Amino acid sequence: MKTKVNTKREQIKKTAKELFWKFGIRKVSTEEICKESGVSKMTFYKHYPNKFALAVEIFEDLADDLYAWYEEMIHSDIPFEEKLKKLIFKKMEAAEKMSMAFIRDVYSAEIPEMREMRVQMMKKNNALTETFLEIGKREGYIRKDLQNNFIQFQLNQIVTMMQDDELLALFDNSQALTKAILDYFFYGIMNPGERKR
Repeated sequence: MKTKVNTKREQIKKTAKELFWKFGIRKVSTEEICKESGVSKMTFYKHYPNKFALAVEIFEDLADDLYAWYEEMIHSDIPFEEKLKKLIFKKMEAAEKMSMAFIRDVYSAEIPEMREMRVQMMKKNNALTETFLEIGKREGYIRKDLQNNFIQFQLNQIVTMMQDDELLALFDNSQALTKAILDYFFYGIMNPGERKR
């Protein structure tokens, strides 16, 4: 038996996602979400206590889809290097649709709901990444002498970097920022040809 879809709730989520992605969470008001989705404020508050709870649900839905993809990709038969490229591309693809304002809000310490959500997401992400790193080591792609917790720490620094206003100001869009951070993390600053000397 199929679960009945609440069309009003889904419309609110769809509209809010489009607005959040474009303008960020803080700049979008509950009134704007209601107006754009064609629902009353009473209907909105029937489903969500505030816009931040709505933002968390939207982001958790996105994260669940990404984690399902990540887990399937990790355990696929493709070479590790290809997995790494797919992972980078997936992160870039996700970032492409998000404004810098949205990314700032997600990583902002000023929105408690976002902070709590990030803690839970980090735990799940770390467990999946641990598996990914072990596969990379087993296949000889990652140095075995590097501790996984060190690599995880470095990966987590990406979050810190994305909170830095000075760094954010250097990029016109979130895709360029994500690509630069991931390229630097995985490949460093050395020319691959020079590293072989």
